[in-house]
Amino acid sequence: MIKKNFFQLILLLGDVVLMYGALFLALAFRYGDFSVFPGPQSREFFVHFAFIHIFWLMFLYAFDFYRLPQKKGLGPLARNLPLFMLFAFFSGAAYFYFNAHSLIAPKTILLADVVLFSAFLFCRIWAAQKFFAGKRFERRIAVAGWTPEMEKLARDYLPGANFRVAAVYQKNYLPGLEKARIFNWQDDFIRAIDEMGIEVLVIAALPRDRDRFSSLIDAVGERMKIRIIGQDKFYEEIAGKVPLGAIDSLWVAESLSRTDSQNYVIAKRLFDVAFSLVMVAITAIIFLPTALAIKIDSPGPVFYVQRRKGKNGKIFSFYKFRTMTAAKNQHSVWRANNEEQITRVGRFLRKTHIDEFPQFFNILRGELSVVGPRPEWDKLAVDFEQKIPFYRYRYLVKPGFTGWAQINYKASASVKEAAEKYEYDLYYIKNRSFWTDIAIVLKTLQLFFR
Repeated sequence: MIKKNFFQLILLLGDVVLMYGALFLALAFRYGDFSVFPGPQSREFFVHFAFIHIFWLMFLYAFDFYRLPQKKGLGPLARNLPLFMLFAFFSGAAYFYFNAHSLIAPKTILLADVVLFSAFLFCRIWAAQKFFAGKRFERRIAVAGWTPEMEKLARDYLPGANFRVAAVYQKNYLPGLEKARIFNWQDDFIRAIDEMGIEVLVIAALPRDRDRFSSLIDAVGERMKIRIIGQDKFYEEIAGKVPLGAIDSLWVAESLSRTDSQNYVIAKRLFDVAFSLVMVAITAIIFLPTALAIKIDSPGPVFYVQRRKGKNGKIFSFYKFRTMTAAKNQHSVWRANNEEQITRVGRFLRKTHIDEFPQFFNILRGELSVVGPRPEWDKLAVDFEQKIPFYRYRYLVKPGFTGWAQINYKASASVKEAAEKYEYDLYYIKNRSFWTDIAIVLKTLQLFFR
């Protein structure tokens, strides 16, 4: 079984080689020189483009080019390729614009490099898809027990991740698993694990109920070198969220109730302040035109202000540019019910996410972080606290301008959808770190092009 991090490292190193290969060809064709260092200033090019390539690698990560190949085909990555080309070219152009003292200003070579590398990248995507998403690298797992969460994982996530449930230890018939071998007896199940080349054994039970599989775990652990993992952890790794139905109060208390290190707290706050100051400086030029457009388009205030719950349940005023008519029911619970009240300007502001820009001031005031669970309207939060298990744990961390749930799930339009979105928030709260925050900020780029 190929480890995810190892595979991503191989892709990254391969991309670095392809980047320099594309640059070499761009220089060689430009100067008609195919020697080791083509052209009169090739060393200058290689040095300067090393910095540009760092930005390109970040864009590749932001647009999901380092995800494990899935059976969805080339569609998602092929759609992101033009976006990468756009960001790659303009980041390179910006580098040379602000680095005017450099001896080169390679507009043609930069464009050729972007085009050549993008062609190489498409071939890399196609090859990885064909090679690693095929039957040869299909990973077989065995499952002890069965739960609704495991059924959802097997139905919605495992096929795309190239996993197959090959054996199940469960006495009842399991619909939808006709291709898996079902075993009623533990000895037969253990023998099948050995014979079928199973790589992972998943224990599908709540943490408090796993004792009934203790003899199985001991027997498999003693005899075989396979990975044994609980369904909650396995679900996290595959789906990137924590299934509410597979955890209990003890799990939540042990996994979420931790004190952040002082280094993380300081680094996060410094990043919040720096990020918001930079964004205010960049976006300030559009604040006045946006305010005028809102006032001309429909009567009412420029800003929409709402009470929302933050860290430790503290209420704060949450700011957005107004995108709806100033009606009596403007605080309606679900956005989907108010589509007809969105103004013409508001539709554009939502599409481009410009309506969110006033929240940079919430970040400066310390009410929001750049990354965290999205804060909810205080009245709606009370309802969620009653209907969604463990919902109060989201107040352990400061809410965010963007977050893991925002980049992985749509805006919720019901309590059921809010509960599923909260599973992504739980994943973030459990795994939060400074580098996780940076990764989420990079991937937020995708939200502007959905």
